[in-house]
Amino acid sequence: MGIGTMARKEKAIVFVSNTYLTKSSLMPELEGLEEVHFYIELVQFIQVRDMLGDGRLIKRRVVDGKGEFPMDCPLHDSLLRVHYKGILLDEPKSVFYDTRADNDGEPLEFCSGEGLVPEGFEMCVRLMLPGEKSVVTCPPDFAYDKFPRPANVPEGAHVQWEIELLGFEMPKVTDLISLSNGSNGYSTFFCCVMFVIDQ
Repeated sequence: MGIGTMARKEKAIVFVSNTYLTKSSLMPELEGLEEVHFYIELVQFIQVRDMLGDGRLIKRRVVDGKGEFPMDCPLHDSLLRVHYKGILLDEPKSVFYDTRADNDGEPLEFCSGEGLVPEGFEMCVRLMLPGEKSVVTCPPDFAYDKFPRPANVPEGAHVQWEIELLGFEMPKVTDLISLSNGSNGYSTFFCCVMFVIDQ
C-alpha cells in the first residue's frame, strides 16, 4: 500500500505492524517483533494499464514520454505519427509489419477518430505521451477481426504492437465559424484549437 503512493526516485521508510506481515521468500521469518521498518527507494516502475478492465487489452509503458499525463496525450481526435511493429502471438512469435522496415522507415500517420487503425491500437495511442514507447497486447475483436486484416494475420489472431508515439497535431485555431440553424435565429460557435506537441 505504501509503495503505491511513492514517486519515482523517492526514498521512504514504511512501518508495518506484525499483523500485516505475511510469509515471503524475500524476507526471513521474524517472530516476536511488533513492527518492521522497510527502507525503500522506488527506482523505476512500469505502468501497466488494463484498457477494458478484463485483462484482454493491456498497454504496458516501456519508455516514458514527455509531458504530463493525461493533459499532453492525444485524447481528442488528432493527426498522429507513430512507429510500430506488429507481432503475432503464436509460437514462435512472428513480426507481420514494422514501419521501420516495411514502410521505407517512415512512420505511420493517421487521424484518430476515423477508424483508420484497429480499435485497440487507437485506444492505447490516445493514452500515450510524445516519445513514449508501449507494448500493447490485443485480443482479436479489438485488433483485426473487425478491421481489414493484413494478409499474413489469420482470423482470430491475438496480436502485440510495439508502438512509439513520435508526435501529434490537434486541429488549429483558425477562426470562429458561426453556424446558424436558420429557424430560431440562434447561432452556434465552433472553435478549433491546434497544439503541436513533438519530440
